[in-house]
Formats: sequence, C-alpha cells, structure tokens
Amino acid sequence: MNSAYSIIAAESTLTLPRWQPATWGDYLQHCDRAAPERARIFFNQGYLFIEMGTD
Repeated sequence: MNSAYSIIAAESTLTLPRWQPATWGDYLQHCDRAAPERARIFFNQGYLFIEMGTD
C-alpha cells in the first residue's frame, strides 16, 4: 500500500505542460497542421498551448 507521502512525492516530480511564447500567426499555422481529433490548440495573450492526445 502506498503512503500519502509517496503519492505526493511522485506527483510533484511530474512536469506540467507549459505555455510557450507565440504570435497569432504561429497559432494559425499550428491550427492548419494539427488534426483536431489528436490535438487541442489554445492561444492567450501571446502564448500558445498545444494539448496532444486528447480523446
């Protein structure tokens, strides 16, 4: 059985996806290339986030 500490320690080592600096043109370019069933693309105030492997 895992202790709460070992679960928290394991979760804290995971890296979270990061928003990357980008232009609106970068966003549009990625939207044109990405398959909508495989990725979701977000743009917010000069930053781009691509979420891969969505269901």
